[in-house]
Amino acid sequence: MDEMILQMMMAVVGSLGFAIFFNTRGRKLILIAGGSALSTFVYLFVLYKTQDRVVSTLAGALVSAAIAEAMARMMKTPVIILLVPIVIPLVPGGDLYYSMRYFIMGDSDQFSISFQFMLKEAAAIAGGMILVSFMVQLVLKSKRYFNEIRYDKI
Repeated sequence: MDEMILQMMMAVVGSLGFAIFFNTRGRKLILIAGGSALSTFVYLFVLYKTQDRVVSTLAGALVSAAIAEAMARMMKTPVIILLVPIVIPLVPGGDLYYSMRYFIMGDSDQFSISFQFMLKEAAAIAGGMILVSFMVQLVLKSKRYFNEIRYDKI
């Protein structure tokens, strides 16, 4: 439990560091901190339940994207401003490091395994963000379409 809280705190620190680096200010920092903590919690919870880092990364990315989409609409700011810092803790930096280490050492078997796993995690992040964005656009366009139909009949 203590390790989970520590990982969530470090995720928040890392996210806030990126947000500040990109000149994000004010209430957005609070939303980024909360979103980062929540997405990291979901990642760790799903990892505990499934023992699969790719599935847990996908779950964390779905939560990150959903939080960013919702909060961006409430704050009337571009989604990318919130999404990038929130998703930073999910980026597979350690796997990329080990992939490059095996590459430099000339261990092609370990490099191949590690690099493929890193690509799966990166694809899970991208897939989660795309899926949420697609669903939001589908709902918004459907809502707009049905509103136009309703007003056309009057």
